[in-house]
Amino acid sequence: MTLRHLLRHSQLHLLLLCIVPVTMKAEALLLPGRAQLIEAVTYKETPRGPMVVDIFRPDSLSLEAHPVMVFIHGGSWMHLDRTTIRSEFRKQMLDLLLSNGYAVVSVEYRLVNENNDVSYPDPLSDCKDAVRWIRKEAKRYGFAPERIAIGGCSAGAHLSLMTAYTADNMTPGDKTLAPYSAHVNCCIDIYGPTHLGKILHPSLHGPAIWAAKAVMNKHVMSIRETLLTAFTGETKHHPWRRRTKCKTYSPVEYAATAVPTLMLHGNKDKLVSHKQSVRLEKKLQKHHKAYELQTLEGEGHGFPFLSREQGEALAHTMLNFLNAYNHP
Repeated sequence: MTLRHLLRHSQLHLLLLCIVPVTMKAEALLLPGRAQLIEAVTYKETPRGPMVVDIFRPDSLSLEAHPVMVFIHGGSWMHLDRTTIRSEFRKQMLDLLLSNGYAVVSVEYRLVNENNDVSYPDPLSDCKDAVRWIRKEAKRYGFAPERIAIGGCSAGAHLSLMTAYTADNMTPGDKTLAPYSAHVNCCIDIYGPTHLGKILHPSLHGPAIWAAKAVMNKHVMSIRETLLTAFTGETKHHPWRRRTKCKTYSPVEYAATAVPTLMLHGNKDKLVSHKQSVRLEKKLQKHHKAYELQTLEGEGHGFPFLSREQGEALAHTMLNFLNAYNHP
């Protein structure tokens, strides 16, 4: 692919999402009814320290086992944390799920960084281990282990899809959690990358790289290099190996083993193109998998123009999907 072709389709600028993550307006954390938040519960130990989850229980007095929605935060695989669920349309989703008897578990995972001391599959391993931990601790926290769904936004949607679509043994995981399955019944993909090669352009090399450096922000190029190293374990001297490795972590490659999937994506998204969801849609169609793609007209990354009424409608779309598919 030539640099001219690359820039014409405005793909490389998608890496700007790594520099300026979607910002959020702070909101007071008020939960519906008798819902309860249990913060920062450790689900595994890693060389980077303990990984934790926030547990939202729908009724602090109930002894029933509740279906679970696992939420994976976005932030370009490098930024933000599990608290993103507490703001904007995500909070509307959280409140509606709690009001309808769902437990919600918001997950922290290891973030990629410029030091290259975190690489894949470690973040994916964390997400799968969080699901395993939910099964392990089901009785303690009132989880229904046979009714677990997963979803997230942006990079979190990518990790959710990979957790949902790939085999349990794709990542080594924590040995203490190994006896438990990371299977989920369905997945909610909110403007998530599905084809890494179309975002990171691992095959770009030689004169094209030098030309790109001349016209693109240096930090953008640095972030691209960081992500490619983290995802592939290969240096810039092996572009074709990088291309192959990017396929390994692209959800479109696992459509044949997909669970029912709800995709929500704005058609004006300048960071993760709406085409990413369309690509996944075509693969799911090919393999006769259950899915729904809802395109939000005029919306960009993070749904910045979403009204409160539209946010409520979106939350109901998610709830209806979970009610239909979050069962064995």
